[in-house]
Amino acid sequence: MQKQLTILLCLTLAVTLLIGCGKQDSSEDFVSSSVPMQSSENSMSVGSGADAETPSYNGTFNETVFEQVCKEIRVADSMITVPGTLKDCGSHFSAEFVMQDEKNEMLTYRLLYDGIEIGFVIYIGNSELDKKELETATFYSLFFYNDDGLPDISVGGISLSDPPDRVPEVFGETTDYELDDTGFGYWRYKLRDEYYLIFTQWDGEFYNIGLSAFPETSDQNPDQEESES
Repeated sequence: MQKQLTILLCLTLAVTLLIGCGKQDSSEDFVSSSVPMQSSENSMSVGSGADAETPSYNGTFNETVFEQVCKEIRVADSMITVPGTLKDCGSHFSAEFVMQDEKNEMLTYRLLYDGIEIGFVIYIGNSELDKKELETATFYSLFFYNDDGLPDISVGGISLSDPPDRVPEVFGETTDYELDDTGFGYWRYKLRDEYYLIFTQWDGEFYNIGLSAFPETSDQNPDQEESES
């Protein structure tokens, strides 16, 4: 849970640094509610013909769907995956260091597409990566933000230009949902700590889309785990 909260704080701070708008103040609501996720045995399918590039998940979310979504990330004409590396993403992509979380050994980097900031990625590490390391290091979290002038971006077939209400139509019942009076809200589909898909909206439009696919770890301090329970 500690690292999950840190990821959300990284999201808040990184968005502040990247686009400098006031929307991030409502991101504390990410951890304010919990709605039990409904289980489903529906299988995942992918459309055919004219809809071949738009995945269909039969209105359900599970580990199989999440792993497929992690491979269905499109930026303009490029397809990328999470976990992934800049080298795998291709020559259009680069990254710039933003901040380091020494306690949890996490590194946040701006993600750029042809020099345009489109979001950020999070690596495991305790020091800033040099240029060579950055090409091949694995990032485990990826967040895109929505702004004018960015290339077309979609995650799991949902584009940042789509209406936010499309999220529950595609993925069904959510683990966490919140929508406040300011128009800030989010849907989070969580399988476990640090392993989730999240869509946030602001005033009727997507604010950002992100996913976290950190591997399971067993290095949590027993005393800390007991205090959190």
